[in-house]
Amino acid sequence: MYFAGESYAGKNVSATRYYILKKNPSLPASKRLNLARFAIGNELTDPVIQVATQAMNEYYSGLIYERQKSELEKAQSQWDAVKLTKTGNWRAATNAKIRVLDMLQSMTGLATSNDISKKVPYSTELLSKFLQKKEVRRALRVKESMIHKLCSDGCIAQ
Repeated sequence: MYFAGESYAGKNVSATRYYILKKNPSLPASKRLNLARFAIGNELTDPVIQVATQAMNEYYSGLIYERQKSELEKAQSQWDAVKLTKTGNWRAATNAKIRVLDMLQSMTGLATSNDISKKVPYSTELLSKFLQKKEVRRALRVKESMIHKLCSDGCIAQ
């Protein structure tokens, strides 16, 4: 079994892998999951630090000018995603981070600062179709009652 993900998957993929490694020894051989590899890209592992340093990271990566760095830092402070994250206000923190990333996208013209070749957002339609296939769901042992959504309201605590 392979696990891969980006963004918050920095936490989810790692936690899932850890759970499987801890659980496997107590299961009969026929129920054990063969964990082959995992990959994490563009991970969100420490939201407080990553959000607080967004402007600085983009500036030192050469994606924005000094004036834009100052504007982005001011916006980060104004929208206070860090404080919202620390207090567990996940929806508001996510919205604040999205506003910062939207501002950054407007400044750079890039869909994401993690891949400077991308001028348009990644298409996720093919992944969604793939994950809805019965044979894929069966292989992943997904219950029939479960529905795949890229990011539902359930992804973010109320």
